[in-house]
Amino acid sequence: MGRLENYKNIRRYKRRCLRIALLSFFLAVAGILIADYSINGLMTDTGKIKIISFKTFDSQLEVCFMNMKFYTDANYLLKFIDKLCK
Repeated sequence: MGRLENYKNIRRYKRRCLRIALLSFFLAVAGILIADYSINGLMTDTGKIKIISFKTFDSQLEVCFMNMKFYTDANYLLKFIDKLCK
């Protein structure tokens, strides 16, 4: 086998590895989305994909990531945004 054949085989191997990595990434994302959709369909009456959701209450911002809730005070965020805009 010559040098040209070796490099051609290396390029084919790299393409094959990239395709396998992309396919596995897409399958993992699809699995997460399907699991979230089915769990939300069982737990609530709406079957929506809600991996990340945002809700606002009086002065608090609720960030829900995969049904784990985090609360932040919206006043701090407004002050930060005002400083960025100036």
